[in-house]
Amino acid sequence: IGNGKHHLIPTYQPATNGAYESARRKNSTPAPARAAAPITAPTAAVMARRFSAPLESLAAESLRLGDMKLDQPIATRSGLREVNTLVDAQERMRVALQNSMGELEASNRELEARVDARTRELAEREAYFRAIFENTGAGIVSRGRDRKLINANRAFFDFIGYTREEMEALDSAAFIVQSGDQAALRENLAKMERGELTSYRVERQYRRKDGTLLWADVVTTSIHDDAGQYVATVTIINDVTERKKMADELRDAREVAEDATRAKS
Repeated sequence: IGNGKHHLIPTYQPATNGAYESARRKNSTPAPARAAAPITAPTAAVMARRFSAPLESLAAESLRLGDMKLDQPIATRSGLREVNTLVDAQERMRVALQNSMGELEASNRELEARVDARTRELAEREAYFRAIFENTGAGIVSRGRDRKLINANRAFFDFIGYTREEMEALDSAAFIVQSGDQAALRENLAKMERGELTSYRVERQYRRKDGTLLWADVVTTSIHDDAGQYVATVTIINDVTERKKMADELRDAREVAEDATRAKS
């Protein structure tokens, strides 16, 4: 294509990525890619061992930690960064467990010492109150909410004249002489059960098994469990028969003296 002086020669260029590609290069055959060297079986075994050995060691260390064998540090060693990260985490866990176990053992020792001290204290208190219970001159008797006999000391059995087996078969009011005293006993027990009364004190007359009449100063106290529920009573009975007898004799003597004085006047 031209005007006589200048000429334009059209050419054809195939679509590419924008870079010019000569016809020689276009028509040339590309060189084949270099094939990777094949991995032999021994090489593969070594590589597998390199990865699996530290993982197997870590697994064994995990079992050791699970058995709470914490004295020795984690012994796994590896040239792999990822494995070393796991080793560090496992070692931190071992140290934390070791510290926690030490604190727990120290707490257990302290708790055991406190329990032993408390047990000795309670045993001493029990021995103390047992000595008072068995050796005091006052009769002590404990009955449950159902008025069944729980315990009583020797002084009470001596006072009332019955054996424990006989007492267990008798009503708690069977020994009280006055019907008014029996009614007062029932009323006071009802008040204790309702929580209106915690203790009361009276003087009343008892009839022993042999028929002897005795006077007693009686103090009854309610017993409650940890929840505050009424569960039993403890009654302390002091024999005041001689005191009452002396008071009666003194009153009689005073009356005789007064009568004599009036007779003289």
